[in-house]
Amino acid sequence: MTPAHKKVLSIVLSLAAAAAILTGSFCGPELTTPGSGDLSGMWHTSGPAAGLSDITMVLAQTPDGGITGTFTATGTPGIQPCPPSGPCLISSTIKGANTVLQVNIELDDSGTFTGQLITSGLLRGTMTHGASALVEFDRVP
Repeated sequence: MTPAHKKVLSIVLSLAAAAAILTGSFCGPELTTPGSGDLSGMWHTSGPAAGLSDITMVLAQTPDGGITGTFTATGTPGIQPCPPSGPCLISSTIKGANTVLQVNIELDDSGTFTGQLITSGLLRGTMTHGASALVEFDRVP
């Protein structure tokens, strides 16, 4: 290998190493990394959101950010599976995830919450079931 080729190879390798270092320094955690807050506990909102009001969720979070639990709420006819005669009580299971990107919670057959843990006692985001609505859940002590 000629001295000129050695010099070019040295420059190329130096640039590649610098690019690798810079790329690594600009990366954050994987978006599926568990969020820093723990959502375990009871959460409530008066609503309305996604045809639901008076929503109470009881959540358990695993170390990997997985969320399971149950919810109760008052459903609105025409949006939720309630009789036409009026509102009805709905209760079912919850599954979801708390990641560094966002909180996703599926209320079985009743809607999906997508949002953020704003403080240890406040979840803020959007409830969707047909239409979307902004909603805030407060942690119940």
